[in-house]
Amino acid sequence: MENYLPGVNNNRRQEHNELTVLDDRTRFALPPPELTFRGYEYENFRMFRREFTSYVLITGGAQTESRRLEILQGVLQGPALTYYVTEILPYLQELRDEENTPPTVTAAMDLLERNYVTEYDLQRYRERFNNIAQRYNESPRSYLGRLRQAAHEADIKDEEHIESRFKTGLLPEIRKHCMRMCVMSHKDVLWNAHLGNIYSTKAPIFSKKSPTLE
Repeated sequence: MENYLPGVNNNRRQEHNELTVLDDRTRFALPPPELTFRGYEYENFRMFRREFTSYVLITGGAQTESRRLEILQGVLQGPALTYYVTEILPYLQELRDEENTPPTVTAAMDLLERNYVTEYDLQRYRERFNNIAQRYNESPRSYLGRLRQAAHEADIKDEEHIESRFKTGLLPEIRKHCMRMCVMSHKDVLWNAHLGNIYSTKAPIFSKKSPTLE
């Protein structure tokens, strides 16, 4: 894993500046401990990034970039925190000083992702995507939502690929029902029903009476 950012004087470390030091007031306002990222191999950085973004939005957007950067530093731990403080923050500081580019959470996250989402990680995400199936009592819409999240993490943008996995992973009883309704061979009917109106009168694919399908 490469710990070098191009264009940075990696020997220079600014130990005390407004980007690196968290005061006690900041720490008291940090998110719950389950929202953390340490930088270990088994962790999913893209999932962490999505959850962090959701947290910031739910709590009011944290108002300023400096506040969002403080929150980000507060939820990083272990190797990820070390990398953030010793590599990313000096780089953002240098951009601000030399190019008048204000530091942002988006820039910090992009740099973290460059370091913590490798080709090996993408391969793991793709394997996870290819193994996703609809759970018992899970609605097709929720199943599709999970599938789309996994596709995003794996950089899968091909709609046909996502559709194919969606059909393959449907519960057997739902697949059989779709085949009986002669919709499995009609791409637009099946796919558009799940993207929009699942209970369309023109394509009654799923019965509202079944708890599995609702």
